[in-house]
Amino acid sequence: FNVLCEKPMALNETLAAQMLETAAQTGKTLMIAHCNRFMDLMKVIRDICRSGELGAVRSAEFQREGGHRQPMGWNNWFRDGRLSGGAMLDLHVHDVDIINWLFGMPESVSAVAANVIPGSGYDSMSVNYQYSNGVFVHASCDWTIVNDQFNTRVTRVNFEKGYVYCDRTAGRQAFIKMSEDGTATDLSAALKSDFFYNEIMYYVDCLQNGRRVEHCPPEESIKAIRLVMAEMASADRGGEKVSLT
Repeated sequence: FNVLCEKPMALNETLAAQMLETAAQTGKTLMIAHCNRFMDLMKVIRDICRSGELGAVRSAEFQREGGHRQPMGWNNWFRDGRLSGGAMLDLHVHDVDIINWLFGMPESVSAVAANVIPGSGYDSMSVNYQYSNGVFVHASCDWTIVNDQFNTRVTRVNFEKGYVYCDRTAGRQAFIKMSEDGTATDLSAALKSDFFYNEIMYYVDCLQNGRRVEHCPPEESIKAIRLVMAEMASADRGGEKVSLT
């Protein structure tokens, strides 16, 4: 069978590599459903990064918070770190994949994290990514916030000549591009895309037309697993920097 697999790709890099190997051996089409790559807003941000219209990227910030402490999923399987990988692998991986998509693989990572709900794995975290060109990125994630009312989803990329700020949080949505001369461009129309539909239709188009999966190839998805494994190793060692080169 051809397979569209929900993210994360696997619980570790070894299992993810086995998926790649099986797809190659069988000639079937594998894609991991990293839905954020199919958001119009992420394409806009990536295009700005690539175009250089605001100069080079200096830094970036990702915030993904919310949730509760109640059971999650069938038989509470999301709260079992052995099954879900915890928030670091199940939820935070959205931003991990986008960070790689926008900026490439970092030179090193450093993470501090906590296991708030016993047995659930790392479910609250703060992660720093360092690049050889001086760019640094920070991402935070927490799905255990008591009685959270916001379900925060924020992305900010700072450039030499401005910034892009996107807040997808319900009730305060905003997406703007700020230029060096103080001109603010409203990009909020890009918030309205149906990214799940985009994702599925892209995969179907690849199957129907015999095209390789290039927008979200599994060879990129395994990098997200590699990054999260490095983050977990760093968190296990109290935030020690882990090299990825």
